[in-house]
Amino acid sequence: MRSDRSWNRVTATLATAASAGIAFSLTATASPAAAPGPATASGRAATTVAAKAPAPAQKPFTQILRESYGQYHEIVSNSEFNKTLFDHALTKSQLITHLQQRALVHNELHRILVSADPALKVPYGSDQRNVLVFLFTDLITLGSGWPTEAQARPLTAAFLQEIRESEKKGPYFALGVQHIYYGGITNGGRIIGQTIAEDLHFTPTYYLKSDGYQDYLPKVNQISDPAARAEMIRGGQEAYKYIIASSNEDVFKAKKAAD
Repeated sequence: MRSDRSWNRVTATLATAASAGIAFSLTATASPAAAPGPATASGRAATTVAAKAPAPAQKPFTQILRESYGQYHEIVSNSEFNKTLFDHALTKSQLITHLQQRALVHNELHRILVSADPALKVPYGSDQRNVLVFLFTDLITLGSGWPTEAQARPLTAAFLQEIRESEKKGPYFALGVQHIYYGGITNGGRIIGQTIAEDLHFTPTYYLKSDGYQDYLPKVNQISDPAARAEMIRGGQEAYKYIIASSNEDVFKAKKAAD
């Protein structure tokens, strides 16, 4: 009878735990010192209750993306463009070249992302599209106008072709590129914008008014398809490689003569 009462206490404990959402496993074991034989007077094997370890929390996809970029962000920070900018030596013509090349990339990303299948729920909404509006406004204000593809520098032309080729696999490579640009202009880009405004007496709305990054991140975390994730990671890595190479071109090195 004592064994039956013990078993009843175990089952009562399990029922209480289950109602609280706690999972347990039951393992039948014999006494380590006893030879095989009848388990108990009631015929039940001795029972131990072991709590299952909680499943490890999955990393948010945005964290996986960030980790996949390694030291690229630090390398970009030390590029010739940034050195010239933060040495307060950036000229108006250098700024126009910089924004023109970005405009060509953003325009190609926009073409792909805005036409993506709505069922994919690609996170490219009004905040992201406004980036193009700000960029267009800045180039008009600077007297440049919107660039044509003929104005693409060789590195930019090659990268545009890579983006177009990626479209065969869907919009996620383009989204990966967009992720790098969008995160850059809405975070560290604020400092870039402020420096440009102080030195060139021009307010770059592309860097100072683009917004919505924090609302965008949870939507990126909803992307779960492995192939889509792999393409987005690849797009981000290729974006960094392009930005590093193009930002180190001679055209962005400090010049002695001001515009």
